[in-house]
Amino acid sequence: MCPPPAAGPPFASEHQLNWDLDNNGPLTQCLPGYPCILLQDRRKLWEFLDQEFCSKDLNQMASRLWWMSKQDSANISLLHRQLVKQRAVIVTEDPKLHLVWIHNQIFIKPLPRYIVSYAFWRDYMGDDGKDAHDIHRAALGYLRTWLYLVRYESDFRIA
Repeated sequence: MCPPPAAGPPFASEHQLNWDLDNNGPLTQCLPGYPCILLQDRRKLWEFLDQEFCSKDLNQMASRLWWMSKQDSANISLLHRQLVKQRAVIVTEDPKLHLVWIHNQIFIKPLPRYIVSYAFWRDYMGDDGKDAHDIHRAALGYLRTWLYLVRYESDFRIA
């Protein structure tokens, strides 16, 4: 079993890429990029985040994934390398397909604006409970994959 995630955001406030939740305007009432997800409705927020990042199928297979791939980042190619490998980048919102490739296609789930907000991690990802812990771990893993996909300006432009 994995240890619980460290408390607090995974990056410093000066490194955030989205400031929508930093002011007290109308944008702070909903999840950035998702005006129908009200932040005050924690149940709906956690249901949405569970759908965004978690996959029951992958969780069941997690202990066997090492059969197919090493447990390091060396097998995650930068976005520009995907093009060098002549793979078409296919946008998907399904977390089960993120970084799955077949033949000349790779499926990538876009990086949502809220996940690069310091205030989001500080104020909404610190809840207790098993479900919150699972969502937090999945979101951290997802964010980690993007660190390996984008290293250069060319990767950022592709993203």
